[in-house]
Amino acid sequence: MRFIFKAGLSFLTAAYLCGGFGSEVWAQSSPLAGSSSQEVEALAVKGKGFKVTQKELDEVYIRYSMGLAASGRSVPSSDVKKVEEEMLEQLILRKIFLLKAEAEDLKLGKEKAKEEKERLLKRAGDESRLRRQVLLEGWPSYEDYLKNMEDVCICSVYMERHIKVEVKPEEIQEFYDSNKKLFDAEEMFMGGFIFFSQSDILSGDTLSESEWASKKEQAADVLKKAKGGEDFEELMKKYSDDVRTRSRGLTTVFLKGQLGMTFDRAAFALRDGELSNLIETTEGIYVVKVVKHNAAGLIPLGEVEKKIEEQLKAEKRREKLPEVSKELKKEFEVELVKTY
Repeated sequence: MRFIFKAGLSFLTAAYLCGGFGSEVWAQSSPLAGSSSQEVEALAVKGKGFKVTQKELDEVYIRYSMGLAASGRSVPSSDVKKVEEEMLEQLILRKIFLLKAEAEDLKLGKEKAKEEKERLLKRAGDESRLRRQVLLEGWPSYEDYLKNMEDVCICSVYMERHIKVEVKPEEIQEFYDSNKKLFDAEEMFMGGFIFFSQSDILSGDTLSESEWASKKEQAADVLKKAKGGEDFEELMKKYSDDVRTRSRGLTTVFLKGQLGMTFDRAAFALRDGELSNLIETTEGIYVVKVVKHNAAGLIPLGEVEKKIEEQLKAEKRREKLPEVSKELKKEFEVELVKTY
């Protein structure tokens, strides 16, 4: 996607607050999954067939705070109560959606979770690396993370199927016309590169003349393999000295100016599906493959129409949530045990 929406509070945004793909999951301690603990936990909310414990709410808040801290932010003291109330509300809806989910919701949600896992694995490079990332984020286990991701996807599908909203073509056009700055893209391309560093990747020391000559020979050999039809992503994993991009495959988005003029002149001259020759810079040698090249300028409506429709539908579902929540709480006899 070549732009970022000004996000409304879609369910997946709310789901991040109360779980999300990078937050808390109730796989082992959830009332939905059962609990082997003999300890009676303090309740925040109880309802027909489910409960939300104080521990769950605390863990969600801690994970959310950790996520903010990682980007140098924190919850202002004046907003703590509001954030807690929003988290509790979304936890209630999450658990009710999971209880109400039909067979088709479960099927589609699990398929969506599988696709998401594959996307994350591709970005991480392999499962062991993804597992480490998950644990570093503070998850109890990798299995908890995957179960949570599945639950979030099921809830997302449930909302899409059961909270009906309609977006008219003229609404999409109006959003596009009123937000042209969102779609005014810089020149960029999506793809990947194999990098041969002129420095030792461990010590950072500049390679000797003989070492660099050997590295240049390796680069020429790898280029030959790529032009001969060998899988470029596999060559990236095997030979690239750039750890940030080699595991991402051909999904990195490059803007002009990121890697210098020499790189830009050669790489941005490539078009969809093209492979560069050796691009030698002061840092080392690049072999670039472009998947999709986009010129600067306004993105045509046809390219972003579907994304706009999804965004507007998410916003309309958000607007309906208070009404939906009120009815569901009545149906499930939700009772607030502790006031925040």
